Amino acid sequence: MNAFTTIQRTLVQQALTQLPHEVASALWRGDQLQAGHAAGSAVVCSSGFAALDAELPGGGWPTRVVTEILQPHDSWLEWRLLLPALQRCVAHHQIRRGRPLILLGPPWPPHLPGLVQAGLDARDVIWVRSQGPRLLWAAEQVIKAEGAGAVLAWLPHARPDHLRRLQTMAQACSAPVFVFRPASAQAESSAAPLRVLLSLGQAAGPAALQVQILKRRGPTHAEPLALTAWPLGLADLVRLPSVSAELAAPDGVASVGGSRRPVEKVSAQPPAVPAHAVAVDLSMVS
Repeated sequence: MNAFTTIQRTLVQQALTQLPHEVASALWRGDQLQAGHAAGSAVVCSSGFAALDAELPGGGWPTRVVTEILQPHDSWLEWRLLLPALQRCVAHHQIRRGRPLILLGPPWPPHLPGLVQAGLDARDVIWVRSQGPRLLWAAEQVIKAEGAGAVLAWLPHARPDHLRRLQTMAQACSAPVFVFRPASAQAESSAAPLRVLLSLGQAAGPAALQVQILKRRGPTHAEPLALTAWPLGLADLVRLPSVSAELAAPDGVASVGGSRRPVEKVSAQPPAVPAHAVAVDLSMVS
């Protein structure tokens, strides 16, 4: 830091001390982690990871903004990252009857038994099945309607102007809005105030998620965070000694009766959505 910068900082500090308290408390400086919405009234939802909450403005996933989550193609890590937060939204009645969890264009049908295990009521989940311009239009209408408890939108082909429009609408939305795009889009401009790059943390074991905050309202965050996030239903199972030993084996090899053999990989078909779930297919709308 040179002498000129030091003088600038001193002058700014002196000017701030002369402002009325209500004005000074409403100001946010770019080198400080923003405590919340500019008006100080936006609600945040804890991510469920203390290390991540400590780095998110306001201490959790924000509302009234678009949160953009980038991840490698075909990795499907978003549920492992967001399920703890969705569980908290249910516990605090953010997701409830009349304010559902709305899923727009997920690449696979939602696994409702897993969501029910996480504490969600299947009747409070709406799956919108569409693609292209119709899906973007649906996302805009859902955000504008202000009737959702949480919005998850998979928009791999969204352009910067699309995100700008969604961000403008999200400023009046009291629900957290998440937009998922491929990791290759991280070099593109984005109006989303919070951008996160999600990947598997291979060096820390199969449960590790690596989260890098690319953009936030606050100082830059250079070092990625390593979070432990087992898929739902496996957290208790992996504590068993026999399973722990299997996880310690080399990739693709399992220990059976003291000997090792290759693990057979099974490809599972996505489950059908139970009849009591709400699914909307916009491809059938002219």
